[in-house]
Amino acid sequence: MANDGASSRDFPKEWYDVASEDHFWMEWRVKVLSEHLRRLGFDPKVALSAFDIGCGHGVVQRQLSRSTAWVVDGCDLNEEAIARNTGHRGCTLSYNIFDKSPEMRARYDIIFLLDVIEHVEDPVAFLRAAAYYSKPKGVVVINVPCMPRLASAYDEALGHLRRYSKASLRQNMSDAGLETVSIAYWGMSLLPLLVLRKLLMPFTRPENLIERGFNPPGRFADKIFRMAMTAELAVTNDPPWGTSLLAVARTSGQ
Repeated sequence: MANDGASSRDFPKEWYDVASEDHFWMEWRVKVLSEHLRRLGFDPKVALSAFDIGCGHGVVQRQLSRSTAWVVDGCDLNEEAIARNTGHRGCTLSYNIFDKSPEMRARYDIIFLLDVIEHVEDPVAFLRAAAYYSKPKGVVVINVPCMPRLASAYDEALGHLRRYSKASLRQNMSDAGLETVSIAYWGMSLLPLLVLRKLLMPFTRPENLIERGFNPPGRFADKIFRMAMTAELAVTNDPPWGTSLLAVARTSGQ
């Protein structure tokens, strides 16, 4: 995703076929972000407004519509994704956040940037643009893939320009004028899987990289991954390592 959002129009359509809201990884991610917001005092039963930037086909919007009273609007530039984006209370816009529409300034309590900025050439400029839509002292929730050594052909196929470390994500947020509240790993149980994925991807046909790199190879594997998710979440919400980083930041009071 370039700064003008152009590459989001070309996001691989295979992703929208495999990344459903009931995929174990998608469920894991929303559980983690919900817990972090709960710690900040956000009540799922109290209505608030959120903006899912890079919302794609609406996975997070549908998940949060089912589990909260929140209204989650979204924006994207991929028309195929927007056409699939239904089944929630919010609205979805074909909109470039760098346009900074005056009527949308400081509208939202929460800004979501979930697996977005790793696609962006200038993530600091993108974060600054995203903050325009937040209420003063609003919350920005960011999720990114982490541990650069895990980068593989799957990341390349999905358009990842980088995998983050805690330090690099914290620096991006600081440079964008965001105040870091927390940065936490999640998905520690998936580390062996991503090592295996990196080893196997060179032997995978290019057209199969996304499907084989993301989907469990059968129902039994899916059950194992869900058991790992349940066990990890039961033990800790802040594992020492992980395959993703979830950060919460606050915007300025201006």
